Amino acid sequence: MSRIGYFFALCLLALLVRSCTPVSVADNKRILVQGRIVGENGEPLENIKIRTTTNVWRFLNSGLETISEGATNENGEISFVSLDVDSGKICLEISGNSNSPQYQSFIICDPAYSRKNTKFDLGDFKLKKVADIMIIASVQQDLGFSLKYQNANSTLEIDNWDLLTEYDMLTLEDNYSELFGTLEAQYGKDTIYLRTLQNSNISLQLGYPEGEQIYDLEINAEDTVYEIEL
Repeated sequence: MSRIGYFFALCLLALLVRSCTPVSVADNKRILVQGRIVGENGEPLENIKIRTTTNVWRFLNSGLETISEGATNENGEISFVSLDVDSGKICLEISGNSNSPQYQSFIICDPAYSRKNTKFDLGDFKLKKVADIMIIASVQQDLGFSLKYQNANSTLEIDNWDLLTEYDMLTLEDNYSELFGTLEAQYGKDTIYLRTLQNSNISLQLGYPEGEQIYDLEINAEDTVYEIEL
């Protein structure tokens, strides 16, 4: 076997196990990740996980791999130093529980390696609580519907990390999803199950033969079941 063939065989074996190309780090470069994770009312959230990840090619696919990670303290504060890759995508992933309530998760990525500094400053980064809800509709006929809602798990691509502390002032259309389906009248009622965010709005659009009708719902902290008479 030639030297090139031998190397190819070793590389293929490595691909089957993990990745043939390891994370490449530029001159031992570091990134400081810092900030404070809070709830909607400014209360500190403890034990929220934050990690830096980068894209790594594996056998027949690719995925994000952790570079470094940390967790918020009792004051909601986070501060850790991460290695910095010299090319490719780098992301911040924010997720976890604060005691028992669940909070939304964020993946914030820089796909074009556009950052110009070595600090990711989250500032006071607000997370909403997750809500698992049911929308029960009384229906007399089958109706097609579309439902627009805010995602519990959101991905944000950013090309200016200095704006990260202002993310909630930006238009985050990518953080909304649309669900399509049919409400069936077979049993007189049908149910839509949905995971969204507390203190968010849902827009339910129904298609009647004579035209469309829109219902706007506000998801609050107490209710998990919403009934609609059609």
